[in-house]
Amino acid sequence: MSMVESATAIPGSLLSDAARELYAAELALHDARQSGVDAWISAAADHLHHAVQSYVARLRATERTVA
Repeated sequence: MSMVESATAIPGSLLSDAARELYAAELALHDARQSGVDAWISAAADHLHHAVQSYVARLRATERTVA
């Protein structure tokens, strides 16, 4: 693995992790809505918001590394 490959492998892995977290957060919100419990819906929506922010931040970091 070259220096360039090793530099881009870590952000790509972090991006994949963030994408999985985002998907899980979306599923959790769906499940919470199905339950009808307001506290669960609110918590799941907050978690999804943070997952979106994390994904976007990691996406931007990946783009800077590749560019």
